[in-house]
Amino acid sequence: MALARIASLPGTTLFKNSGGADTPYLPNNTVVALDNPYSGWANINPSTTPTIGDLDLPKYLWYLPSTSPFLIQSGEIAYFYRRCTLTFSTPLTTETIINISMQAVADNACMANVYILPYIETTPDPDYPYTETFYFGKFNQAESFFETSPYTWQSINSKAFSISNTTSIPIPSIKNWSSIIIELEGAIMNYAASPIGNPLNPAGFQYNIEFDNLPEDTVFTNTNNQNPANPLK
Repeated sequence: MALARIASLPGTTLFKNSGGADTPYLPNNTVVALDNPYSGWANINPSTTPTIGDLDLPKYLWYLPSTSPFLIQSGEIAYFYRRCTLTFSTPLTTETIINISMQAVADNACMANVYILPYIETTPDPDYPYTETFYFGKFNQAESFFETSPYTWQSINSKAFSISNTTSIPIPSIKNWSSIIIELEGAIMNYAASPIGNPLNPAGFQYNIEFDNLPEDTVFTNTNNQNPANPLK
């Protein structure tokens, strides 16, 4: 079976600086990797080996150049978006359970949606879409001063779930999925700099999502040419 990975890498993740559908993601607004990330940040280091998708390990991303962590504004929220398609050369004809695992770490708070929409030929599966929400930290500047260790940027947050091409209503049956659209959108809030101690206020976002138990003939395609179906606000 195939294993697909989408990871936080420059060039494939888009950004914007305000939420909602009225502010679109633009194809040229791609994130940058932080060449010199903060030394205290946790790092995602998967032990798996993907067969399709992103083969490199995830990196810390932000929309500013890597020389500008000092310029992050307290309370700033940045939005990140990734879209891809898994296409099956032969539509699924047997029960298939696709296992999905997500890991993320951010400086500071993170709110993310993983949106999944399978297709049967050119028609969306009527039992979908499915959205998995991923949330850690507090989206509130006032509350951020009361957080204690371990902080969001010290811990790797994980979540696992699965999807299946079977249904029991009105009768048990197998749905012949031919492709799956996957979207990740995350909103990252950078907290205020500490009023005492180190005045630096770095920001960053790292993620890794893996899709296991895919058919061997699965084709992975980056499709960052549309906005999210249900954008974060």
